[in-house]
Amino acid sequence: MVLKVAFDDFPASMVEYAVGSDAFLAELPAGCAVSAVNPQTGVIVSTVSDLDVVKARELLEASGLKVRVGAWTSEADDPIIGSGQTYVAAVAYRSRDFTPGLWMDAYPYEPSPSDVLREMYDEFLANGELKGGSFDEFTRLSFPNVVILKPEEISGYVAKKMGEE
Repeated sequence: MVLKVAFDDFPASMVEYAVGSDAFLAELPAGCAVSAVNPQTGVIVSTVSDLDVVKARELLEASGLKVRVGAWTSEADDPIIGSGQTYVAAVAYRSRDFTPGLWMDAYPYEPSPSDVLREMYDEFLANGELKGGSFDEFTRLSFPNVVILKPEEISGYVAKKMGEE
């Protein structure tokens, strides 16, 4: 069983549900993941944060936790796989065709709109859809509209569809 909590609630949740465990801290592409496990019950307490590992460690240690490098995971809780931690980014843009273009990607962390645009630009350069031009020129000419869906928004859409069936 996995308990996912907000980063600020992690120390209290760990004391309540994973008493006696160390907190394990793992770096993510943008931020970090923190986990702990109750060895008797197998309950994993988990959180992700956009804080870097150094700052997160400082805050966790200041709250009295012993912090180590690593991660407790189950397939459902792995922040890289994590179904509950998927952010979907979509970019509508002016294309060469009559219809607008749509580019999409998914992330295990919350990306910024500029991160999404930069990744889109790099992909378009790599696969030959762009023949040069600066990133600034690309964003100016493509009139991009970036939308980032958070995990709770995605879950809400799915729940709505499940209720309609």
